[in-house]
Amino acid sequence: MVTFFTALFSVLALDQLTKTLLWGREGILIPGVMNIANIKNTGTAMNVLSFMPPWLHFAAAVLAVAAITGYVVVRRPSGTLKVFLGLVAGGALGNLLDRMFRGYVADLFETVFVRFYVFNLADAAIVVGCIACAAAALLGKDGGEEREKADDGSNDPGQPQDR
Repeated sequence: MVTFFTALFSVLALDQLTKTLLWGREGILIPGVMNIANIKNTGTAMNVLSFMPPWLHFAAAVLAVAAITGYVVVRRPSGTLKVFLGLVAGGALGNLLDRMFRGYVADLFETVFVRFYVFNLADAAIVVGCIACAAAALLGKDGGEEREKADDGSNDPGQPQDR
């Protein structure tokens, strides 16, 4: 559980810190790679659904974080998967805080080498966390390892295995 909340609060803190330090500034961050931009995103990912009322964005973020946290508490996935889920939940909370206190999501980073959407650290954490979760699921490492070890002792080496 600690790894989940450590990842969540680390992403949340870093996201809010970068927005506080960089908002209002524009320029080259890494020449030929990334610039700092200031985009007020009133939609969801890549500014789609900007026509939706703010309360719906708020509700979706709260439900997502609640569902992820509930999964971690009930299913007790492996430590690695907890980190991946913490990235997603932390990113969702970072953008939720923006909506609550700014009225929009502050997007800061613009790639130069390829034209892409302007994003923030919360967005990056969500994407990396989702890709990592999908990879873990495809590789059969989708969680439950700690729960299996904590079960009724069937994983004890002295017990015969029914396989």
